[in-house]
Amino acid sequence: MAARGITEDDLIARAATVESNSEHPVAKAIVAEAKRRSVALLSATNFEALPGRGAKALVEGKSVVIGGPRLLIEAKVTISPDVEKLTIAWASDGKTVVYAVAEGRLLGAFAVEDEIRPESSEAVTELPPAWYPGRHDHGRLEDGCQFGRPAYRN
Repeated sequence: MAARGITEDDLIARAATVESNSEHPVAKAIVAEAKRRSVALLSATNFEALPGRGAKALVEGKSVVIGGPRLLIEAKVTISPDVEKLTIAWASDGKTVVYAVAEGRLLGAFAVEDEIRPESSEAVTELPPAWYPGRHDHGRLEDGCQFGRPAYRN
């Protein structure tokens, strides 16, 4: 979701440009989306990985930072209620929320999720219910339901 005044292609171009130097799976997903849409990368310098937070680079001379919610707090960036509502829904669905910020201004947000491989269906349906509780219970229940396994709750 691009912020007001930013096109989706510009958002993706800037985010993918920063992430093009990263090996992180989320970064690879953003770069893959740019390729899928045929969005060209921009010129960038000074790439820096921010462990546990994201990555940053100078894109066409402007500082662009890509990362999760912690990034917004550190950069003291506020988000509009509509962006907040959407990102809360994404996170509730088990998706990873990633933000793009340039020069202290929110460019937009992405939702990234793992692709469920076809062979996962058999593996998940064979798991005993005792394997479902835990920190990521919601996501596991949701995955199990996608494969026709009834939801299990303690």
